[in-house]
Amino acid sequence: MTVKQYFKSSFDDYINSIKLDRKFLYVILADILFYGILLGSFVLFFSMFFMTEFAQFYHGITSLPADFGGSAASDLGKQGWVLFLSFTFYLIFVTVFYAFFKGLIHKIIQEKKFKLKMILEYIKNGFLRFFFLNLLILFISIVIFYLSFSIFKQEFFAVMLIIQFLFTVHFILVSHSIILSEKKFFKGLKKSFGIAIKKIHYFILPYLIISIELFFVIVIMRFSASLPTKIFSLISLILLLIFANWGKVYLHKIICKLN
Repeated sequence: MTVKQYFKSSFDDYINSIKLDRKFLYVILADILFYGILLGSFVLFFSMFFMTEFAQFYHGITSLPADFGGSAASDLGKQGWVLFLSFTFYLIFVTVFYAFFKGLIHKIIQEKKFKLKMILEYIKNGFLRFFFLNLLILFISIVIFYLSFSIFKQEFFAVMLIIQFLFTVHFILVSHSIILSEKKFFKGLKKSFGIAIKKIHYFILPYLIISIELFFVIVIMRFSASLPTKIFSLISLILLLIFANWGKVYLHKIICKLN
């Protein structure tokens, strides 16, 4: 692909991506549902259960005498395990919940038309691949973060952290689009790494276009900051949802040509 063809292809994909249809409405609705349920579960879990149990646990520790033992220590131990297990189960729920909705959004973007049977097809053929992909990305990110922290000096560690963050975001954007279109997990993973690394130069212009769009979104948000708080929050939320999901549509068009 020549430079001229590259610019033309990226610009054509951009024009096509802003021609949003009814399918994009389902993408937005799925994202709203995701954040709504996630926020609701967060409030219910932390405000109605976890923080209450943690406050009792903390009070029990701070009010114990120096020579405590027996049943008091046993009760605190049980309460600590309850807190640990409940928090672990909540993290598992969030991970599964995230994988389901974000994978479904990418599935909707990839299909020509939205159909209800597509959800069942996604659960049957795509959800586990998307779930394991995100677990793998999380695990590798933690390992690389630990190694960077252990090996590099503090001033260079900050640079490595920024590089790691940018590449992780880049790989997530690429792999999320590819993993659902491949029947086999490792084949999709290999193809994701190939495109994310070997063809990273094809994303320079698309990322620049996305950055310009984000700048305009921020400008609009700043102009609407003078409005009442609820209206400003609503406008900002809608703008960010549209921008984030439009970016997925645009990048999917780019990745399809590189796949």
